[in-house]
Amino acid sequence: MTKKPVYILIGILAVLVVLFALKEKKTETARFKQERFSVQTFTTGDGGWGYSIFHNKKRIIKQDVIPVIRKNMSFQSEKDARITGLLVIEKLNAKKLPTLNRQELENLHISLGS
Repeated sequence: MTKKPVYILIGILAVLVVLFALKEKKTETARFKQERFSVQTFTTGDGGWGYSIFHNKKRIIKQDVIPVIRKNMSFQSEKDARITGLLVIEKLNAKKLPTLNRQELENLHISLGS
């Protein structure tokens, strides 16, 4: 009779180990899905900056001008281009459209020119 509780305990531990392993795999998969996007900045012909968004190493967006403003003007700094690209990635990871509005750019303190 003492063997039965030991087998039950071993069975419960085995189930817990399997559940823990599945949870870790799911977390790793979710982390991988979020990391599949990347941003790369580049200089533009007018001395400004732009960004590209890559999905699994394939470029899906090339933005060489600041979106939303009427002028065709590049970002004034690499930092502005990078943080704007990172916001686009946040939207893509959240399964939202990667469109931006003026308020979002102002919230990031992006220089929009005069």
